[in-house]
Amino acid sequence: MRSWWWKGAVAGFLATIVMSLLGFVAQGGGPAPTALLWSQLTGVDPASGQATTMGLVLHFLYGTLMGLLFAGLVIYMALKERWVAYGLVWGLVLWLASSALWTPLIRRTGFLENSLGAALLLGALSHLVYGAVLGLILRFWLGRVDVAGERRVGRPVA
Repeated sequence: MRSWWWKGAVAGFLATIVMSLLGFVAQGGGPAPTALLWSQLTGVDPASGQATTMGLVLHFLYGTLMGLLFAGLVIYMALKERWVAYGLVWGLVLWLASSALWTPLIRRTGFLENSLGAALLLGALSHLVYGAVLGLILRFWLGRVDVAGERRVGRPVA
């Protein structure tokens, strides 16, 4: 049974909830980075409801798809013994990619002028939390799964 794909997507969505709550609390409720990105791409006010809504939609879409991709990669590459450790690495890779791709666009909004270092640190921390939560959820849902998606007997390993 190939149930890993939907479990990867749901785990990505759930990990995005935790990551988003952490970011929201840590930045004091200011505009989310994806709202700033949406604002930069479309020209709408970053504090508008449209930027906030579309920013959240984008963020959860990314998080869900990245959870699906992570589950598939871990299963295909037979790395299932350490879901949480690889989740942390995945979170770091996603942070590096998002920093390289999105930070230059978000900086144009002016929101990061005085806090770029703090924003990058929060981004790294929140992506590491995302990866850890993603790996932990998938560890319990999938444990050890072979390439065909079949669950093998045995206790999951961190």
